[in-house]
Amino acid sequence: MTATYEHVYDGLEAMVTAADAGVVSGRTAKRIREDLDDVGFIGRRFADWSDVKAKLAEAWPEGLDEVQWMLFELRKVALPPVTCQKRRPRFSDAGDEVDNDRLRSGQEFWRSMHRESVAGPQTFCVLADMGTLCNKASMDILWRGAVAIVIADLLEAQGHRVELWAACRQVGTYRDGSGSFQAVCLKRADQPLDISTVTNAVSGWCYRTLFFQDRAAETQAQVNDSMGTTVALTDLAPAVKDLVGNARMVTVEKVWSKADAVAFATRTLETLNQ
Repeated sequence: MTATYEHVYDGLEAMVTAADAGVVSGRTAKRIREDLDDVGFIGRRFADWSDVKAKLAEAWPEGLDEVQWMLFELRKVALPPVTCQKRRPRFSDAGDEVDNDRLRSGQEFWRSMHRESVAGPQTFCVLADMGTLCNKASMDILWRGAVAIVIADLLEAQGHRVELWAACRQVGTYRDGSGSFQAVCLKRADQPLDISTVTNAVSGWCYRTLFFQDRAAETQAQVNDSMGTTVALTDLAPAVKDLVGNARMVTVEKVWSKADAVAFATRTLETLNQ
């Protein structure tokens, strides 16, 4: 079975530290060594790796303005509330299951299960899938992050608990054929949302610098210059299941425009009510 190297971080700073250790020891991504001046691809100008680290720790005014506008546009849309869906038993002669306890006590024992919407908080894990094709513009990539922020914000406003992560799965990341799984927590369920940190973390330039360098920092395998091929995050993947735990998972993926964002947010919230 092909191995998958897992890099899971409690915050953006921890991910930067691990990536930096790779640079210090000579395990540096080709994009960082040779192509940091490719502004058209990366989406932001950097002098060197030290400049990347510095800007990851600072507010990004252009991106913040863009995200605030995106959030304003998305919040104008009448998105549906999310209710807690539970299966409740009903007892009648028309039921198709037997409740043995009620049978022994002489009560009505034929049971059927029905789904009901009930009030009450739930726990959600919102994953921004950072996997991105090379032909996507950096600012278009921000729509995906904006949707993740809006969904997290709407769920919390309804009283739910929300964790927010940026994550990515690749196959063929390394020369031995192994893949990679990267995840960084941007907000725990008991923490407020730091828009500045999240905006940096879900940007195209962060993905094409920090995420690339984090793959190269792996000590057990040598990274391919191509960085591998993106595959979908899925709750069937053990690494993702470990991340999400018992929470309900919401994966934000393939969102590159306002139209994509509105459609995705609406469809997702409606699905959560089913």
